[in-house]
Amino acid sequence: MVRVVLLQFVLALVVTMVAALFGERAAFSSFLGGMCSVLPTMLFAIGLEFTDRKLRNTTLGAFLLWEVVKIATTIASLVIVFWLYKDVEWLSLLVSFAISLKSYIFLLSRFKT
Repeated sequence: MVRVVLLQFVLALVVTMVAALFGERAAFSSFLGGMCSVLPTMLFAIGLEFTDRKLRNTTLGAFLLWEVVKIATTIASLVIVFWLYKDVEWLSLLVSFAISLKSYIFLLSRFKT
């Protein structure tokens, strides 16, 4: 799972570098969009790992709990970006967010951990 999160982070950085071709604001917005996806995924992975070590296995209830935490963290991070960064370029943010979010599904199926 750690490898998937790291690869998702690297992909978010690559998308940010591509967005940098369109300006500094686009790059920063793209970076924020990637982090709005990567950080909740990292929290989800850490939570599942902690649950797995504490209980010796991951239960469905623990998985669902951490998935709800991930969704809430994702929504909260997008709202925080909206409130704190008034010059956000929404297209850059949403493209980076979508690519990071979809890459998680691809990477998880590709790299079974």
